[in-house]
Amino acid sequence: MGGKRMLYALMLLALVGVVQAAIPTTLSQSVSPASGTQYGSAKPTFTCYYYYNTNTNGTGPVQGAFVQVILDGTNYTAAYSPNGVSNGYIFSGATLYAGAHSWYCYAFASGYQYQIGPTQTYTVLPQSGGGGGGGRHYLVEPTEQMPVGDAWTVAVAIIAILGLGIGYFILKETLTMTVTRPRKKRK
Repeated sequence: MGGKRMLYALMLLALVGVVQAAIPTTLSQSVSPASGTQYGSAKPTFTCYYYYNTNTNGTGPVQGAFVQVILDGTNYTAAYSPNGVSNGYIFSGATLYAGAHSWYCYAFASGYQYQIGPTQTYTVLPQSGGGGGGGRHYLVEPTEQMPVGDAWTVAVAIIAILGLGIGYFILKETLTMTVTRPRKKRK
């Protein structure tokens, strides 16, 4: 029975350790050119800002992370660009044509909380009149909804609380078990 108790205790400690291991992060995203840019004059640049937030080290960019821009269902790797103030991960390798295009960022680094940004829509208007390249890029704000990253944080917190509750009852049960010894036979 002692081995079983030890296994339950180790499982509980592992669960608590996994929940506490990730350094908190934030993710914001932007795209340029902004509205008013000529259609076809430039490829949009998508930027993902993946930052850590700690009490001891303050806030700063998470370097060496795996960051992707998901554009119209296709994953593109974003490269870190330490350009002074923003320090973001950028992707600018896609030419977008007239229509609505959905996109968001995904960021992960070992030891840090992963993030998934809210889906946004980038709309490119068709060329106007005589084909002179008069279409323009416009960024359409996402609808009011709970950001996906926040939803994942809530889900992980609920799972952690449930795990701790289950772990408590398992540990309590194993510690309160009594070992039954065989009775001596009377003669």
